[in-house]
This record gives sequence, structure tokens and C-alpha cells, in this order.
Amino acid sequence: MSEQANLDQISALLPIDFFPLKIDLHAFDKKGLKKKHQLPHFDALVDENAFANVAIGWDFTGLCFQIDLKTPFKDCFFPDYRKGDSVELFIDTRDGKSARSVSRFCHHFLFLPQNVGGVQAQEITHFRGEERREHCPPEKIKLDIEFESRGYTYHIFIPSLCLYGYDPASFERLGFSYRINKVGKGVQHFALSSRYLAVEQQPSLWSTMEMKSS
Repeated sequence: MSEQANLDQISALLPIDFFPLKIDLHAFDKKGLKKKHQLPHFDALVDENAFANVAIGWDFTGLCFQIDLKTPFKDCFFPDYRKGDSVELFIDTRDGKSARSVSRFCHHFLFLPQNVGGVQAQEITHFRGEERREHCPPEKIKLDIEFESRGYTYHIFIPSLCLYGYDPASFERLGFSYRINKVGKGVQHFALSSRYLAVEQQPSLWSTMEMKSS
């Protein structure tokens, strides 16, 4: 890459790419996710048009997500999952802001609206060096998809056994981001753009989620 191309890329980076945010992460109960669990949109800050609403809650057994897409399902693929409809969740159970690469506490989960060759919900974290650990068994991840004419909704539960290092009793923060890929709509991120950054390899830039008991 030329020096001018490097300068163009640096100038195109967004301020939000350098300043991880702090967001309250509320506990959930058997009644499910509520308005307080809804995450804010940052489309104006990452130069995108939001097309999905995302809610997240925690308890000691794991993390619960509801992702509501406002447009109908188109298609999905694997392994080229970003060419179709898909959801990627990035979770660091120790919120390692000093980490320069993915640690064993980092997780990259993929969710597809439909089963493609036996793949629909699984961990696809890419590790480096000695940080390698076993991926979460796909059958342990809970995924339900609710289809409607106007769009569809992911209902996801990732149990604590799939979250290496998850221990809310002693560590009340998580690093978190997401990337939602949608045919015809593009990409939606949470507080971080992957236009010039590999989000899955930048845990230090993921937002800090502070667990609240209420």
C-alpha cells in the first residue's frame, strides 16, 4: 500500500474508533428482555443507517440477546457469511483494554437465520499463539428465529460454559461489540466501524459493558 493510501485510510477513520464506550448491562429475569436492555444506536457516529434493534441482558448462567431486523430475510451463506444475512457477536469476558490481539477470554460468535450445511450458531473465534482454547460446542448455544412478513428476530442465549472466563461475581465488566450483515442494507455495528478495522481482532476497542443487578 502506498504512503498516500495509508494517509487516506488514517484520515477516514472515525473518532469513535479510538474511544471505547461504557454502557450499562442490565440483568434479565424469566420475563425476558425489556426496554432497559435495548442498546443505543450509533449509526450517525459510524456513518451507517441502522436497520436492527439489539437488546442484551445477563445473569449468572449466561447472556441473552434479542436482535430484531426490520426487513425480511433474503439469503445466508457459509463460510462466506458476510455476503448474506448474519449476526456476529464479539465478547471479551475480561474486557482487556490493553490486549493488542485476541486472548482466550475473547469470543466471536456467528448466527445465521437458517441452517447452512449444518452451521447456524457457533463460535468462530480466531486465536493467535498460546492463547488458543477449545471453541464452544455449537449444540450448547440456544438460537430461535421468529420470522414475520416485515422482518425477523433472533432469540439467542449463550450459556456461561460457552464464555471462557465469565464470572460476574468477581468481574463485573465485559468487552462487547457486534456486526450485523444484511443483504440490501449493508452492515450495522455497535459503537465501532469495521470499514478500516478488523473488529474481530481489536478487543481493546470493543465497548465496556458494566453489569448492573437491576
